[in-house]
Amino acid sequence: MFLAGHLFHILHGVPEEAQEEFDQLFERESVTYEEIPKHLKAYEYTPEEYAEYEREEAEMGPITYVDTDSEGEEGMATTR
Repeated sequence: MFLAGHLFHILHGVPEEAQEEFDQLFERESVTYEEIPKHLKAYEYTPEEYAEYEREEAEMGPITYVDTDSEGEEGMATTR
Protein backbone atom coordinates (compact mmCIF):
# COMPACT_ATOMS: atom_id res chain seq x y z
CA MET A 1 0.00 0.00 0.00
CA PHE A 2 1.27 3.47 -0.86
CA LEU A 3 0.68 5.94 1.92
CA ALA A 4 2.16 9.44 2.17
CA GLY A 5 4.54 8.60 -0.67
CA HIS A 6 5.89 5.47 1.05
CA LEU A 7 5.23 1.79 0.34
CA PHE A 8 4.13 -0.53 3.15
CA HIS A 9 3.57 -4.28 3.48
CA ILE A 10 -0.07 -4.87 4.38
CA LEU A 11 -0.67 -8.59 3.90
CA HIS A 12 1.74 -11.39 4.75
CA GLY A 13 2.96 -11.25 8.33
CA VAL A 14 1.04 -8.07 9.14
CA PRO A 15 -1.42 -8.44 12.04
CA GLU A 16 -5.08 -7.77 11.29
CA GLU A 17 -5.09 -4.81 13.70
CA ALA A 18 -2.26 -3.16 11.76
CA GLN A 19 -4.02 -3.86 8.45
CA GLU A 20 -7.12 -2.13 9.83
CA GLU A 21 -5.07 0.87 10.93
CA PHE A 22 -3.54 1.11 7.45
CA ASP A 23 -7.03 0.96 5.92
CA GLN A 24 -8.23 3.78 8.19
CA LEU A 25 -5.25 5.95 7.25
CA PHE A 26 -5.69 5.16 3.54
CA GLU A 27 -9.33 6.27 3.64
CA ARG A 28 -8.38 9.73 4.92
CA GLU A 29 -8.19 12.49 2.36
CA SER A 30 -4.55 13.22 3.12
CA VAL A 31 -1.95 11.74 5.43
CA THR A 32 1.58 12.91 6.09
CA TYR A 33 4.40 10.51 6.87
CA GLU A 34 4.68 12.08 10.31
CA GLU A 35 1.06 11.09 11.05
CA ILE A 36 1.78 7.39 10.47
CA PRO A 37 2.32 5.70 13.86
CA LYS A 38 5.82 4.40 14.53
CA HIS A 39 4.60 0.80 14.96
CA LEU A 40 3.16 0.90 11.42
CA LYS A 41 6.36 2.32 9.95
CA ALA A 42 7.96 -1.02 10.86
CA TYR A 43 6.12 -2.45 7.82
CA GLU A 44 7.64 0.03 5.38
CA TYR A 45 9.51 -1.46 2.43
CA THR A 46 13.30 -1.38 2.73
CA PRO A 47 15.20 0.36 -0.11
CA GLU A 48 16.03 -3.08 -1.51
CA GLU A 49 12.39 -4.23 -1.39
CA TYR A 50 11.28 -1.01 -3.05
CA ALA A 51 13.85 -1.42 -5.84
CA GLU A 52 12.57 -4.97 -6.44
CA TYR A 53 8.97 -3.69 -6.47
CA GLU A 54 9.83 -1.04 -9.08
CA ARG A 55 11.69 -3.59 -11.22
CA GLU A 56 8.70 -5.96 -11.17
CA GLU A 57 6.27 -3.14 -11.96
CA ALA A 58 8.40 -2.07 -14.95
CA GLU A 59 8.51 -5.65 -16.27
CA MET A 60 4.73 -6.05 -16.02
CA GLY A 61 3.87 -2.83 -17.84
CA PRO A 62 0.45 -1.18 -17.56
CA ILE A 63 -2.20 -3.12 -15.65
CA THR A 64 -5.94 -2.53 -15.88
CA TYR A 65 -8.01 -3.05 -12.74
CA VAL A 66 -11.79 -3.38 -12.87
CA ASP A 67 -13.59 -2.46 -9.67
CA THR A 68 -16.65 -4.47 -8.72
CA ASP A 69 -19.41 -3.47 -6.38
CA SER A 70 -20.72 -5.56 -3.51
CA GLU A 71 -23.00 -7.47 -5.90
CA GLY A 72 -20.17 -8.36 -8.28
CA GLU A 73 -21.16 -5.84 -10.94
CA GLU A 74 -18.24 -4.35 -12.86
CA GLY A 75 -17.54 -0.69 -12.38
CA MET A 76 -14.78 1.64 -13.51
CA ALA A 77 -11.58 0.36 -15.09
CA THR A 78 -8.32 1.89 -13.93
CA THR A 79 -5.03 1.50 -15.79
CA ARG A 80 -1.70 2.16 -14.18
